[in-house]
Parts: sequence; C-alpha cells; structure tokens
Amino acid sequence: MGNCISKDQAKDAEEVITTVAGLAGDQLKLPTSEQKPTPTPERTNLLSQQSNKEFKDEVVDPQRTAAMLQMGITIIDLFEKTAKATEMVLPSPLGDVLEKVTGVLKVLKQMAENRTAWRDLLDTVDKHQEIFNGQLSRLKVENMVPDPDSPLLGPVIDYSNSLEKLAAKIMTEGGLLNKDAKESPMWDKIKTFTFRAIHADDEKATMDGYLKQLSKAMDQFTFTLQIFVGFTTANIQATTDALSTDVKAVRKGMDQLQEMVVVNEQPVDHTNDLNVGPLGSQHKKCLEGTRVDVLEEIRVWAGAKDNTKPVYCIGDVAGTGKSTVSLTMYDEWVAQGPTPLAFFFSQQGVSVNTATDFCLYMKETIKSLFEGPELEAHWKKVESSITILKSQSVEQQWKKLVYEPLCMIPKSEVRVMIIDALDECTFATRSDLLKLILTACASGSLPHIRFFITTRNEVDILKVLRNEAYSNFVIHKALRNTANAKTDVEFYVDHRLDEAGIFVSAPEERRLLVDRCDGLFIFAKLACQLLEDCNGGEKPLKDILKEFTELDTLYFKTLANADKKPQYTRQVLKDILGVIVAAHEPLSMTAIAALLPTSTKVTDVDSVVSKLGSILGSAGANDPVYILHATFTEYLLRQSWVPKAQASNVYAITNVYAISKAVSNRNMARSCLSLLVNELKPNSEGEPSAALNYAALVWIYHVIPELHIKDICDLIRRFFREKLLSWIELGARTSTLPEYMLAIGRLQSSMEDVGKSPIQTITDDDIRWCHDILKFLRSNNTILQASPEGVYSSAMMFTSSDSLVYQNYEPALRDSLPTIILGLPTQGPGSTVLTGHDGGVIGIQRIIYSPEGDLIASAASNYEAREAMVWDTNTGATLVHYTSPDTLSSCFGAQFLSGKKEVAFVWSAYGAVAPWHLWKLSYETDELSSPPLLLEGEGQLQSVVWSTDQTYILCGTLEGKILQLSTETGKAVGESIAAHEGKINTIALSPDGTVLVSTSADKRFKIWTVTPQKLTELFTRDYPREDYGGYSYETYGAMFNPADPSLIAVATGDLVVIYNVKTGSFSSGCPGPFALGGILYSPDGKYIAAKGWGQQYADLIIQKDDKTLERTKLETGHREPITAFAFSPDRKYMATGANDQTIRIHDLADVGRTSEVKGHQAEIYALSFSPDHKRCASWDSGGLLCIWNLETGDLVGEPMATEQTTSFRNNIQYTSDGQDVISGNDTSNLMRINFETKKMEQIPFPIKLPFADETSLEVHKMATAPDDTSLAIIGYGFFEDMGPKEVLCIRRTDAPQDAPATVIMWGDPTPARLAYHPSGDYICYGEKVWEIATQPPTEVAGDKTKTILEETFPVFLGCSDESTHHFIVTVGPSIFTTISFRSPVRQTFRVPPELFACAFAAHDGLLAVGSRDGRVTVIDFTRLLKPEETNLLSRIREMRKTSAQRIASS
Repeated sequence: MGNCISKDQAKDAEEVITTVAGLAGDQLKLPTSEQKPTPTPERTNLLSQQSNKEFKDEVVDPQRTAAMLQMGITIIDLFEKTAKATEMVLPSPLGDVLEKVTGVLKVLKQMAENRTAWRDLLDTVDKHQEIFNGQLSRLKVENMVPDPDSPLLGPVIDYSNSLEKLAAKIMTEGGLLNKDAKESPMWDKIKTFTFRAIHADDEKATMDGYLKQLSKAMDQFTFTLQIFVGFTTANIQATTDALSTDVKAVRKGMDQLQEMVVVNEQPVDHTNDLNVGPLGSQHKKCLEGTRVDVLEEIRVWAGAKDNTKPVYCIGDVAGTGKSTVSLTMYDEWVAQGPTPLAFFFSQQGVSVNTATDFCLYMKETIKSLFEGPELEAHWKKVESSITILKSQSVEQQWKKLVYEPLCMIPKSEVRVMIIDALDECTFATRSDLLKLILTACASGSLPHIRFFITTRNEVDILKVLRNEAYSNFVIHKALRNTANAKTDVEFYVDHRLDEAGIFVSAPEERRLLVDRCDGLFIFAKLACQLLEDCNGGEKPLKDILKEFTELDTLYFKTLANADKKPQYTRQVLKDILGVIVAAHEPLSMTAIAALLPTSTKVTDVDSVVSKLGSILGSAGANDPVYILHATFTEYLLRQSWVPKAQASNVYAITNVYAISKAVSNRNMARSCLSLLVNELKPNSEGEPSAALNYAALVWIYHVIPELHIKDICDLIRRFFREKLLSWIELGARTSTLPEYMLAIGRLQSSMEDVGKSPIQTITDDDIRWCHDILKFLRSNNTILQASPEGVYSSAMMFTSSDSLVYQNYEPALRDSLPTIILGLPTQGPGSTVLTGHDGGVIGIQRIIYSPEGDLIASAASNYEAREAMVWDTNTGATLVHYTSPDTLSSCFGAQFLSGKKEVAFVWSAYGAVAPWHLWKLSYETDELSSPPLLLEGEGQLQSVVWSTDQTYILCGTLEGKILQLSTETGKAVGESIAAHEGKINTIALSPDGTVLVSTSADKRFKIWTVTPQKLTELFTRDYPREDYGGYSYETYGAMFNPADPSLIAVATGDLVVIYNVKTGSFSSGCPGPFALGGILYSPDGKYIAAKGWGQQYADLIIQKDDKTLERTKLETGHREPITAFAFSPDRKYMATGANDQTIRIHDLADVGRTSEVKGHQAEIYALSFSPDHKRCASWDSGGLLCIWNLETGDLVGEPMATEQTTSFRNNIQYTSDGQDVISGNDTSNLMRINFETKKMEQIPFPIKLPFADETSLEVHKMATAPDDTSLAIIGYGFFEDMGPKEVLCIRRTDAPQDAPATVIMWGDPTPARLAYHPSGDYICYGEKVWEIATQPPTEVAGDKTKTILEETFPVFLGCSDESTHHFIVTVGPSIFTTISFRSPVRQTFRVPPELFACAFAAHDGLLAVGSRDGRVTVIDFTRLLKPEETNLLSRIREMRKTSAQRIASS
C-alpha cells in the first residue's frame, strides 16, 4: 500500500471519470449512449442492502460500466489517501486510516454486489465493514496528536496490502482492464494500480485465494485491535480516563467554551498563592470598582425580608469571574454579619469535590455557628453513625448533616449559604445535591436560608434549574452579557496594565484589547499577564489585537513566552507538560523532575511552573502541580486549532506545543521503571520520595498499553531481575500490597493477550514471572504485612525452588538464609489460600462467589466484632475488609446484589429476641452503602435465601416459621408461616425462584410455591431412612439441582438422597459422613458438596446414573473444621472456609486424583533428630511413626503404627546409637521402638511421688544420655497438697525394673529445653545444670554453668507464638509463627501461617517443624553460624563421639 501512486499524479477526478466512460464503450465494445454516467448513490448503511443475496444475471450497459469505472478510480484514490495517512501516522489512533479502508470496502461491495460469482466476497466485505465501523467511533479522536508506535499500525498496513490485491483482482475480473487498450493516461491509472498490486502473484489466482489472504490479515488486525482497545479502556479504566473521552472536545469558538471547561473557573495569579480549600482561598476577590451592579443586586436579594426567591444562581461560562463574586460577598458578609455558610467546590483540591465533602463541611460549619439542646442531641446521634453515614446516599447525608440541622437553627435572621462552582462537584452527585436544595426551598421549610450558587451551565445542572417545579424559587443570572460586563473588563484591563507599568497610548488599542476579551476575565487576565511577562512591547500587543481571538492563541503565546530559546527550552517544556498530562494524579515539581525522560533539575521545573503561573498552579516544590483550566489540557493534546475567521478564510494553525498522550504515557512507563531500578534499595527504612511512591504504585498501568515496545519490555525484565524484592518491601511498608497484587494480575492478563498476537515482544518467561510474583505475594502476604524486610529472608526461605523469584534472588541471599532440606509448605495442586480474617474469628460462616466469578465475599464473627471481606479471585488480593464492633453474632445469608457493586449480609445473634440486621457493603468504598437495616423478624434466625429479583428474603427460624421480609424496608411481606414442628435447618429456592424447599428437625422436608407475600405448601415428605439403611436424624439440608430443578438433593445426618419431584419418589442415595452439616449443588448439577460437623475435608457426591451416587473426598488442606463452601459460576472451582480463618480455592479438576503425599495424615506432635543428623523421626497424634532420610528427603520404609495416641508434644527421642526411638504418653507407657524390626519394648520408669489421682507422669519432654546410660524426662502431674507440678526425673537404663527414678527438680510448668551435656556428665533444663555423676545429682553453680549450657545448646533455635511470644516447648495446640536464631536473637524468621506449624525439634542448627496436616519440614541453619560458632559445634560433636564410644567399648 505504501507504493500507491501519489495523488498529484492523478488527473482531475471529473476528467478521469468522463474520459474513462467515453473509452469504455470502445474497449468493452458496448453500445454508446448520450446519457451522462450516473454515480452510484451514497449509502449511510455500509452493509449490503441485499440481505438475501439474490443475484441477477449481469446486463451490460454503458451507464453501469461508467459507474464501475468511477468506483475503480474512487478505490485508487482512497488507497492513496490511506497510504499517505498511514505513512504520516496522522490519525490517533489510526481513525483516518480505518475510515479510508472502510471507504474501500464500501466501493468494492458496490462493484461486486450484482456479480453472481462473488457471494462470498460480499459476505466477507460486509463482515469487515461491521468491524471497522464498530471501532471507528471508539478509536478515532479528532485532531489528536499521533502515536507513531501504535500497535495497530502494522496490522492495518498488512490488511490494506491484502485488500489492495483483492481490489485489483476485482477490477481485472470485472472487465475494467484491457491489456490491448491503446495507451491513455486515464487507463494508466487503473492499469498501473492493478498490475502493481498483483504483479507478484499468478494472474490466474482465484478469488478464494485472495479472500483467504484478506481473512488472515483481518484476523491479525482484529486480534490486535481487541488488545489495544482493552488496554486503553478496560484494564486501566480505574486509574486513567479512556482515550476517547480525554481529548474528544475540539472547540470552534468562544461561544462553545462552556461545554469544554471542566476544571477551575478562575486561575490563580501566582504559584505560591495556590491553596485549594472549601472557603475559596485559591480565588481572588473582585477588583474594587468592578461588578458593582451585580454585587449590589446580590446584597439587596440577601437582605430582603419577604417576597424574594430563596436561590440566586449565577450560571455562566468559565472565566467570567463567578468565583471572584462569591469570594467578595463571602468576605463582606463575614465582616458585616451574620456569618454565611460557604463551600467552594474545586476539582483540584482535597475533600472539596464531592457532595459528601460539602455535607461534612457544612456539618462542622453549622456546629461552630449554632448551639442548643436540640442540635446537641442531633449531633450526638449523628456522630454515633457518622462512619456509616459517609457511605450513604447524598440524600441521607444532606438530610442528616445539613437539612435537619438548618431546620433547628433560629429563624430570627436570614443566613446565606454560598455554594460556589457547583459544576466542579462530581458529576454523579451534583444534580442530586441541587435537587435537594431546591426541593427544600420549594417546601418552605427553610425560610431563613438564602442559597447563593455559582456554576457553569452544564446540561445536567440546567435541567434541574429549568424544572418548572423550581422556577418560582430561583433567580438565574449570567455575568458575561450584563450591561456592565464590558465596562468591568475594561476597568480590570486598565488596572492591570497600570499596575504592571505597561503603557498603551492609543485608545483604539485599549478598546480592541477589551473587545478581544469578550466579557471573559480569564482572557483579560491571560492577556495582561502575557504583556507583563513580555515587559509590554508593541509586538505582543499587536499579536493579541490581531491574532489572538480565543484562549488557544493566548495559551500559545504564554507558552512561547516561557520558551525563549526553543532550541534549548522547548523539549524540556514539552516533557514537563507531558508528565503533567500523562500522570494519573497531580505530581509535585520534585516528582515531575524525577520522572522526566531527560535529566532535569527541580529548579527547572519550578521555573516553568512559575512562568506558566496563569495556567499552572502549585504551592511549592513538594506540593501538587495543577492545570488550572481544562481548556489548556485540550489545547496541549491537539495538533492544531482553527482560530475565528477574520475574513472568509479559515485556516488551521499547527500547535508546536502539542503533546501526544500516547508518547507521554510511554515516556512515563520508561521513567517509572528507570526510577524503580535506580532508586529502590533493600531494607530502606527512610521515607521514599514522592516520585518513587508514585512509580511503585502505578508503573504497571503506564506499562500495560506499551507492551508492544521492546525497550519497555526489556526494562520490565530488568526490574523483575534486580528490584522486585525491594519493590515488594516498599509495598509492605506502605500497605499497598493488595494494589500490587491487582496490578500484577492485570499485567499478567495483558501479557498473555499480547503473547498471542503477532507483535512478539512478550515471552513465556515474562508471563511466568507475573504468575510467580503473584503467587509469591499471595503466599507471603501475612509475613510481609508483619515484617516488610522479611521479603529477603522468611518469604524467600519458604518459596518453592521452581519459582522464578526464588531462582533469581536466592543465590544472592543464600549466605543469609537457612536451607530447607526436607519438605516445603506447599498448598497442593489447584489450591489457593486467602487469608485476612482476624485471629479471633470463631469461624468463617458464609462464602459466596459473585455472578461473574471474579470476586469472593465471606462473613465471619467473634466475641467482639463482625467481619465481612471481599477478595479478587484472580489475584487473591483483599478488596474490602470491613469490621463492625458487636457482640457474638452469626451471618445467616449473603448475596451479591445485581447491578450494584454491593454485597449483602444478614446477621443475627443467637437467642429468641436477638435482632436481625441486613448489611449492604460497597466494595467500591469499603463502607456500608446504607445503615444496617433492622429486619422485623421474630424468633431465632436459622437460614436465609434471597428472592430472584432480590426485593425480599425468605427466612427460616428456630421456631419452625418461614418469613418474607423486604430488603428495602425490612418489614414483613405477608404473614409468617408455621412451616414445621421443629426448627428449620435450611431453606432453598429453585433456580427460577418459584419453588422453595425447607428442611427441619421434625425429620421432614417440604415443598412450597413462592410468590411475593405468600407461601403455599405443595407437599411434605418424610426421609426414607428404612430404604437406605439410615438412622433417624433431622433433615439438615436440601437443594434444587440447577441443571434439572425437578431433582432435589436432601441430606440427613448420615445420608444424601435424590428426590424426583416429577415422579414423587427417591431415585438414589449415598451414605454421607456422620452428623452431616449441609449440602450444596454445583452450578452444572455435577457435584453435590457435603460437609460434616468437625470435618476438615469436603465430600463430593457425583450422580453416576439414575440410581447411583458416588462419593469422593476433597482434601481441602484446612486444619480446622470446614464451616462454609461455594462453587464458582464457571463450575471449575470450589471455595471452602473453616475455623482456621482461611478460605481455600480448589481446582475441581484435581478431584479424584491420588495424593502423592506419603507419611502422616494427622497432626505432628513430636520430632527428633538422630545423633548423626542424617535422619529425623516424626510422630503424629494418631501414633504413626515416620523416619525421614535428610540426605535424600525421602521417607525411610513405610510408616509404623505404634498404637500410641497422645495429646502431648515433644515426647519422642532418638537413642544415642540412632537405631531406636523412645516415645511415650506417660511414664507408665514409655516404649523403645526399632523402626527396622518394628519391635516395640516397654521401658520401665517407676516413680514414687505423692500423686493425687494417677500413679504416673504425663511425659512432656525427654532426653537420652549420649552414651545411652540414662533417660531423663520432664513430667507433669497432680500431687497431694501441691496441685499441678512439673517434675524433672532421671533413671539409669541398667537399673533394676523396680528401681524408682531419681527426682531432681519440682516446679511450675516452664517453656524450657531439656538435654544432656555432650559428655553425658550433666543434665540441663532451661538455665539450670545438674551433675548426674553424683548421687543424688547436684546443681552446678557459678561460671561453670554458662560453659556447660553453651556446650549443651550450641545453636539456639526458638519458636514462638505470635500472640504470647513464648517459646513453645510444651503441650498445647498453639501455632508458632516465628523462629528465633541464636540467643540473644540475631535473626528472626516468620513462618507462613499456611504451614500451621505446631511442633518442632532443634538440634545443632537443624530445626524440624511439624504441621497440623502432617507435613514435616527440616531447616538447616548451620550456614548462618559464625566461624567461632562452627568450631564450637565441631568440638561438641567430638565430645558426643567420645561419650558414645564409652558404651561401645563397655
């Protein structure tokens, strides 16, 4: 396409058509006709008008031939324009090119429409036109600065080249080309085009071949288009405006100005004056002598006692001085009294741009001005619910915070409320706020309040003001067209010129300058500022008088004045403006300087902002820089503008300061990544710069649209390899990890899309990086929140070795990390763990998926609060964590609300009189969208289900009743029904919401028809226990099959059956777990999920056929009983919640797969290392003993069942020869176990103590002597007159069986370590040492104690609980969360909560960790020892060998 002949080579179009028409008859030997050729009529619909594709035989006639020739010429001309537009990259984004291609398709369709052989062509052309036309409105942005690197450019060129060949083929086959024709410039145009287009192809190539080429090119184009549009509108919509809405406005004159301005009306004079606040401090007062008539009229209106309209509204275009009038009157009323209530809206300030900001500020203003018992009581009530009120509707906020208090204040004097720049209130709420104000005025309830309002005449605001219901209460004025508007501007201009010392001698020049202002103070201000900056001079004045007819020209001159040396200053100026325009939030001058594509000092940015002080504002180097007028942003984004015509000619002026937003965003992507790579440092405790904070949070959103740019992709890779951990540390310190997770999830999705395209800039490793980063963040979220620096230690230590994060960063951190030599805290295939519910949670009570499956909501409670959370299912990021203080209560129902970003929860405490409440939680604001709705329920709530239209809920109670309650009012809908004789366990609706099933403790289930206000019983069924061998339990659950609502699954305590509504019979049954706790159908009806009371796994029941149900187990990984579950809408996943405070998402594709985990299936209670450190023994709560080879990481042999169950920990110990282990629950049941022979031998351990009840001690800790000559235990028992005590006992292994053990120490339970000294001569417990060579053993004192302890415990490894920070070395179910290395602590490592670490054993720098799910992890800390510590450890091991040799020799 780029080789198309130029437009200059073509003859005049009319001449070409006429000549070609004349030649057509000769070349094609057609009958001549005197009638002129008739052009084919234009169609507004580009699709074929012949929908049935009925083609008639072609009839040759000269008129049609001429028309076809004209179409051929039109095609060629369009291709020339397309080629030029593509080469120049004029459109943004490529809108003109697409328009030209659409034109080609249109003409081709007209040429081929009546050709019988070209039906497929017409279908293809119609389809392609739909695609192009559907995207034109989204992609074409008038006059926008182009993007030379648009990802669409290549696919469009490829498509156009294929289309060009097809066009040439159509012309050839259509008879428009005759090789034997005599030479003629007119024919040359067509011949040149067709020969060039198909010269490389066989002229006999079929039309089908060309169509396949075209379709292939179209596929590439549409795929890239989909990605491009997704990047610019969907993926980053939350942080940046859509491209088409950013720059679509192109002003044609000052008359349309009011439709374009969307930011501040009155710019501030100087940078250091900017201070955007609710009292208009960013504005200036009227210059004395201006607006005299208007100000007086306002005074009269405000002071009138009777018969005046309560609202005075100045509605006009931007720049007319509305805010200066507001500030002038405010200062005057403050000085003269009574003090007005005032609020100045601004889009550029903080807490001054929403109706909520207005209401909250008015609340404080009213409180400061008025007192009284009625108001005091009102404010006290409001304060108790202010958090909820902030998230309610504008109507509620206005009512509680403004309207009701205004009704309570004295009515003896009139007060004015100033509401300035109402148009700068957010669009979603400004018209609602205005309606509320006008409604209050119309009601007559506020006769003592006058409302002075200024606004631009926006469409939504005008619609309210012009409503007939309010017309009698509003004075609507404009400033620009008042009688004195021109005089006021003239006065202002004279004042500014005189103040600046600018001499304009000719009265005519002053008059023309005022005329140019056209009643706009902003124009006058910019013009005077420009003259002042240029120190007067004739040229600037002449430019203003002759050239500057609108703001664009003034913007140009203002920029030019700051651009004195374009060769040095222009690019810097444009770069600074580019950062301001592309940034997702206002940045400070310091941040702007750091993010510029070239090295620029803050002083340079300050200089530019100061020079542009009339259009940019900032209070200082570290304060945000604002564009004060939206028209300036629009000016910057346009390539050119068309000034008002001074004569009949209208011409466009090239904008030399035009900025491409696409290019600016690309530069920002590079700058953010470069800043992160250069500035991020590990363990950085200082405050990060504003630029670094910005880059860390939004770099991904700048990068996503640029994934087709190679150098940016290279920067991403470098960032991943070099600075990822420091970035994560910063996110943990700034509490932005959830935002990181969402962003990485979007980056991964975008990379996957680009990876499928022909662009080829994204590799599989890039996508894998995102996947592994997301998993790293999700798995270590708890660790990072508690300890940001843990990203370099704890998080890395517990990360899988196949992760790119681990592989890239572990080598550099290796010397500071221990090594995991056995096991890893994996979550299992397809399992994702969501954490976040607080530690005191009793259990997760409800889990639901959103209809789209992209969100999960959960509810939980404890003794102090209710919790509701919302997660993103793709990334696991927490979106909402809402907590409300409350006594113990439960959530009985949850539902995502259709059409709203809200999720509803129904809460009630246990008890017959406990209130029922309905929450509506917004996952946009993280707050309740309305106060908790009190439901008029009766009795104790048991089960809740929503109607299909969500207008009411059905509730089952402990008393056996079913109620219908409105979700809007909370009131009963109809009467309650006494449905069952016992409590109702569950109720469930059919998919269409017309039938209800209820289950009860009365051992029945019932079917009801449902209509609003009425339930009608259809039938009752008893549970068929005798048919399936079940017992007489309650019916605990029932649910309709979503795929076939005629089938209902019903569950009792030990059985699940399918009831067929059509046949009235039970078709199949399946034994379930004892005490079944609930059931749930999957959306496709494939699975029935069942949970039993106390189960940590879920039962999945599959309907194999009409008579058979098959049960399989889904291991969830929970370490506490499951309390809630839910299926994803796409039927791929199942989420489970449990008392362990986690939610786990399971891939259903893993159901039925054989677990590869060998070893324990129960909680680990005790661990011990062999003396040579090559093996580790583990013992679980069920008495199963496993031996692990630490060199290979494998299980040694098969697990051995010892038949010893225990509730105690740390009661297993290797013998010194490493052949046996000793275990026991108490001193009467100590066993010596040989793992190879499976031989078990009881060890006598008689004790003579004054027991209160028992005759033995519970064994909490044990230790064997290095030479196996004795065994020491820490026992626990209850004793007469002493109560519970801990006892240290020791007994020689060669002592007679009836010889009692020696009691060394009594005391209270202590979390201390027990071990023999390597020499075997001493026993150590905690900080105490006894010499055991003497009888009885004697305690060692003095400095010798320190040496013995150091040699006994050479490497200190302690595990502590997060809440108590006590070392866990005794009994109990605690989960430890930290590992301390050395004493005093030299390094601390956090344990992932998903490991559920509950038991440990430490020995010579090795730490074995046991979890509640039976996993054993062994960690080697010896790498962290200092040289002197390593030497000590070697010496101690030699001492142990010597001791062991003594028994060998004896």
